[in-house]
Order: sequence, then C-alpha cells, then structure tokens
Amino acid sequence: MFILKNISTLAEQTPAPLYNALPNNRIFIFPTAGESFEKGGIYPGYREFEKPDGGFYFAAVASKSSGLFADYSDLTTGVTFSATGPATLTFNDTAYNFAKTNAVNTSTATTGVYTVTASAAGLTSGTTQIVKGTPAGTRYKSTFTLNFAKTGTGVVPFVAAFDHVDDTGLHWNAAPAESAIFSIGPFEQSQKGVIMVPLSTDNTVDYSGSTTAQFNGGVFDPINLDVSITGKTEGVDYDYYIATEAMSIWGSIGPVPAVIIEADPYVLNGGSSSATHTLNITYNY
Repeated sequence: MFILKNISTLAEQTPAPLYNALPNNRIFIFPTAGESFEKGGIYPGYREFEKPDGGFYFAAVASKSSGLFADYSDLTTGVTFSATGPATLTFNDTAYNFAKTNAVNTSTATTGVYTVTASAAGLTSGTTQIVKGTPAGTRYKSTFTLNFAKTGTGVVPFVAAFDHVDDTGLHWNAAPAESAIFSIGPFEQSQKGVIMVPLSTDNTVDYSGSTTAQFNGGVFDPINLDVSITGKTEGVDYDYYIATEAMSIWGSIGPVPAVIIEADPYVLNGGSSSATHTLNITYNY
C-alpha cells in the first residue's frame, strides 16, 4: 500500500520543463539597443552599456519560468538602481519605461570599475559592471558571433530587429548604422553578465510604425531550439535560458522568443582577457 501511494504521489507532480527555462523572479540587467526611445532605448539585449554619447544605458527586466510575457513582474516602477565604485553614480529615469522594463542611464567622469545593482521587492536582484576609462587591473570580455541554422521545413532564424520610423538604420541591423553587437564585459573576474538574443523569422515588419516581427507566424516550441557555444560546456563555462516570449518589449509586441546567455567572461574565455565565441542557435521545425 505504501509503495502504491508513493507512486501515485510522484505521478501527480508537475514535470520539470524539457528545456532550459528561465529562473523564477529574478532581475536581469541588459544594455539597451540605443540611447533614446526612437533609437532603441526600451529594447534590451544587444549592443554595449556605454553608448557614443559617453553615457551608460541599462534595462532591467524580471523573469518567470513559464517564459510568458503575461507572467513577468512589471518593473516599470518599483526598481532601485545603485552602484559601488570610485564615485557616486546618479541613475536617471529615461522616461522609456514600457513593456515591464525599467530603463535608466548614468554618466561619470571618474575612471574606474562600477558594480551596478537593480533591486525590487520580492525579486532576486540583478548585478552587472561598467568600466569608465582605462583603470588599472585586468578585465575580461566575451564577444559572440551568431551562427543560426534550422532543420526541417522553415526559415532559418535571425536576430529580431525593432522597427521605428525615426531610426530606419537599425532595421534588421544593417549597415551603415549600428549593427547588433552581442558581448559580455569587460568585467572583473567572477562577475557574470548576460545577453539576450531575440529571435525572428519575419522580415516583413511595417516600417511606418513601431512594431516587432514574429517567429514562425507566432508558433514557437522551446523544446525544438538547440543552443550551444562551440568548444564550451553548458553548465560549466556558461548557462543559457529560453523564453517562449522574450522579456521586455520583444515579448510584448510580436511576440518573439529569446535566448539568454549568462557567463563569467573570465571562465568562458579560459582566462583570456578577450575572446570571440560562436553561439549556435538551431531551430528544429
């Protein structure tokens, strides 16, 4: 009788996801695509924290294991940014808080390394680092080259690009304007960072407004997505998560899925200060 009861209890348990789901209730800090609303100020995931104007731009979002936009905590309010470093940083609300994303910026004239934290009630805080100037010490940076592929009948995925009539240069990340740059760092040893790669198969975005493309007509199964970094071991050198509907505006409009890579560049690079890695993303239709 006891054996049968235990079997019944196990059968009623909710099975674990068959893919690398997002952690619950955790804040991630990403760089934004640009400095202003029109130039990607609310689109987190690619490019670097420091922008051409000398400022540093951050987007904080919260995760949920379901990977569904409706379930993510709304961080448009209630988020506190703080920093430790050689000078006090003041974080300015960019007024682009939208799609459950809290976007801020800061600037400083004091050279050094700063650790930035975003916190909110009920959530695990997120941290990242920024570097002003060329302070003493060694830091590490990982840059990613994206290798997209597919099996079966369907379109090879690519990076989902935002569309805005006021910044057509960033449509599909095409020259001559800024391209999508995916990198983590430069960070001090033991500091982890993240990138988010929004995925799309739709190249018919209407440039007349502000929209985001879809993936496979809105049909996406995270179990069918394979993610790896060439020559590296998942769970040792890096971790990755899949969001069926991406955090932030990517999951709000479209929506599109996303791959999140988390790594300590020192570990991922094998101790080298700088290295480029091939990130493989394959969708199996």
